[in-house]
Amino acid sequence: RKLWQSYPYGFPRTKFEKLRLDDGIWYTAGMEGFISTMETSALSGANVARLLIDELIRRRDEDGTHIASSVMNDEQKPLRAKL
Repeated sequence: RKLWQSYPYGFPRTKFEKLRLDDGIWYTAGMEGFISTMETSALSGANVARLLIDELIRRRDEDGTHIASSVMNDEQKPLRAKL
């Protein structure tokens, strides 16, 4: 007789992967250790995109430079998606 351990015992998460690995390097799959679905991967990617835009705006406001304009010209607009 074989007793299969098909459902592993999960411990509560106390820490997730870092989203910002280094200056300009982001990790978009930070939730996969907790739950791995297409929807949560898309949500994590959207959160990283929002954090990146927020950082570009913050740098622009602090330095007085237009860092965001080098990434996005006047004709391009950020995508907004409801997940």
